[in-house]
Amino acid sequence: MTLRPRRASPEERRAILMLEETGFVGPELTDYFLWRLSEERRERQDRRPIRVNASLTDLLKSLPAPWIHAIGQQVGGKKQPKKPDEIARIASHLRDPDRLREIVEGLPLDARLALARILERGGWMPLADLEREFGSIEGDGWFWADRPPKSLLGQLRVRGLLFVGRARAGRRHQTVAVTPMDLREPLTRLLQDPTVLPPEARSRTATTRAIERLTAFYATLKAPLLPLEDLTAFLQSVRPREALETEEDVEDLLLVMEELELKSADDLSGHHLSSWMHLLRYLYVGEVPIARKRRMLRTTARLYRFLAERGRVMAITAERIEQAVAEMTAPARELQPILPPPPMGGEVIMRVWDPEGNMHQITMNDLWLVVACAALFQGDWEAMEQEAARVQDGARKQERIRWLRQLPAGIWEKLLSLADPEEVDFVREWFYKHEMSELSTW
Repeated sequence: MTLRPRRASPEERRAILMLEETGFVGPELTDYFLWRLSEERRERQDRRPIRVNASLTDLLKSLPAPWIHAIGQQVGGKKQPKKPDEIARIASHLRDPDRLREIVEGLPLDARLALARILERGGWMPLADLEREFGSIEGDGWFWADRPPKSLLGQLRVRGLLFVGRARAGRRHQTVAVTPMDLREPLTRLLQDPTVLPPEARSRTATTRAIERLTAFYATLKAPLLPLEDLTAFLQSVRPREALETEEDVEDLLLVMEELELKSADDLSGHHLSSWMHLLRYLYVGEVPIARKRRMLRTTARLYRFLAERGRVMAITAERIEQAVAEMTAPARELQPILPPPPMGGEVIMRVWDPEGNMHQITMNDLWLVVACAALFQGDWEAMEQEAARVQDGARKQERIRWLRQLPAGIWEKLLSLADPEEVDFVREWFYKHEMSELSTW
């Protein structure tokens, strides 16, 4: 089962690095694996058959006991110990007009709008169509009583107003979202009340929600390279059915720009895009599908064309990005990597964290020192440090050698795996005759 990956927190990113280097699964990833199991159970449940014109009671009977318990918590009242009695209690509450109004009015405005959209379509519709406008249910998990769903559609589900399953629609089976047959008329009347769903709310679209989500995310960035007004205009330029996915791709681009420490939007090049796809191993928990990677890259090319038309980036930059994306996405089954230009020394190739949680950058200078130690001094750090006193920029190299000596051997091995055996002669000349540089071509 392929589950949607999610962005890694800084703590999870450190744990992913540790997992790759040592095989140790840190406590930060334990929650992820539990969440993954929870998501797998939810997906299995959402694939079960459903009747699009089923009653509330029948739909509730098809749910697992933990979800019935969670719905019972949301609708209120005294819990019944037996599932059939609890289902009867929930159904009674939801069929009561006053209680139904109270529950609906307690929903976010966009969740009420989603409910109205389903009812306008006859009480059920393909889940994919609903998610394009109101966001995915992925991530809502299984344990609703302890962790109630946070998605807009999930908030409807945990109140017994929306159900998901597989049904025949036209010539094929697909996953659908269904409102209970016996609640459709009272819900329709309720949502026609302007105090419950104001008329102006109906003008809200997926684009509106995407812009609000981007604005909230943008406020968390330290020094974004792209103006929010341009990103907002870009979201307004795409089709509403694409807005939420496009917004997600824009967030990812802004994140990697910070990760790569670019100085301006015009600095982005093909090899940065290639590095981005590699960094997804650490920026996300879970494997990012190849289709999603292609979408990220193509959204970036579209965004840069848009920015060039507005004069925010140079036209040649947009052309360079478009050409790089076309080159990377040309292979049928995998992405074509784009190699970076020759390094100058200050290029960051790895990040490590010390026991106190402080992050340290490892650059090409460090890689060359590790290669020099292995190839020129047979792994003898002490002999290399003594020799460094007699080479160009020796004091700085000695200082860095002393720092590198303290790293776990696994990191040295990781660095050596990145080295090109053909570069030993270059490393020898660099060690003896060249200064360490903080400049970067990447």
